[in-house]
Amino acid sequence: MGLPVTPQSLWSNAKRLSFKVKIWCTMLTTIKTLLFVMSALNVYRVIPTLSSQITFTLFGVCGFVNMWIVIRRRKVIISAIRNVCDLALQLNPLFQIGSRRSKMEIVLLMTAVSIIMVIQVAYFFYQEWEKCLEILAFPLIEQSSYLSVYVWIIMFSIVMTYNIAGWTCYLLLLLCYNSYFTLGKVMNFYSKMVKGDLIRGNCTYKQLSRHISLFVDITQKVREIDQALGAIAFFLYVTVICNFFNTISVVLGNSKSYRTFVVHAYVMWQSVTALITILVLTYSGSLVQKASEDMKQDITECSDLVSKQSPSLKTMMNFTILLENVKESKIAVTGWDMFTIQKGFILNVAGLVMTYGVLMYQMDVLKTE
Repeated sequence: MGLPVTPQSLWSNAKRLSFKVKIWCTMLTTIKTLLFVMSALNVYRVIPTLSSQITFTLFGVCGFVNMWIVIRRRKVIISAIRNVCDLALQLNPLFQIGSRRSKMEIVLLMTAVSIIMVIQVAYFFYQEWEKCLEILAFPLIEQSSYLSVYVWIIMFSIVMTYNIAGWTCYLLLLLCYNSYFTLGKVMNFYSKMVKGDLIRGNCTYKQLSRHISLFVDITQKVREIDQALGAIAFFLYVTVICNFFNTISVVLGNSKSYRTFVVHAYVMWQSVTALITILVLTYSGSLVQKASEDMKQDITECSDLVSKQSPSLKTMMNFTILLENVKESKIAVTGWDMFTIQKGFILNVAGLVMTYGVLMYQMDVLKTE
């Protein structure tokens, strides 16, 4: 996809991309930028309703913005992910980084985008082809054989811009999901390790100092991941909202072009993919907050166990420091520091979609009148 975040860069200590990778990423970025510009200049001419034009364009814009975020912040992203992986392997050399089903997730991603592409090709290149020939024609080539080529290029740019945005967003969804999932597992492992040591009576001054150091390290790694992926998560949510708005605009649109099997299939598949995206992103992000709450509960429950063991004053002070640090910590991942990713946020998104969905319908009605 031309995103400068490769498996080799995540696992190796290389700080720079190879020359071949740079050329590949630069070439694809240039092509995607040209397609995006062509699509933005022509999408309003081939899509019937105003709300559909806006939401269709915004989806492409969000994918384009996320692409540039990765390009501009690739070193921060790579460093943050690599540090989390190193910490996980430090805690347990056999630690499973990310999801065990990553290959299946990539296959599902490819399938989802391929289905959307097939539907859009059927709509633009077959169902609406003759209409687009009339709409996009201009005097210089109206009677020329180049008209079909010109229209084909425009249609290609619109379809590819949308689907490249989809590819980009779904790949970044997997990146966020696996990063948040790994953070949650690291925090759960740390919590069980500390609780196990305290239950077994292994609460020496040295061991508690190590636990404090690890807790500070975990907190720092969560902050690094949040700073690296927060903006991406924010625009993923915006993309999902645009996706919902786009399907609503198509369902409520009064254009005859929307009353076909192809468009109905598009609406259903877009709704399914948008719903899965928001559920996966919210679920994985909420794992970090849940792991933090479980950590607080586990270590607090061990307070009585530590006091019954009659530890030395120095050891007790260390445990108190650990307990206070854990209790006062607010470990969570956010969407660009604007909101915390938690399960309840889905209700906010649902309310937003319903409210502005009505406004979009009214906007189309006013334009028709």
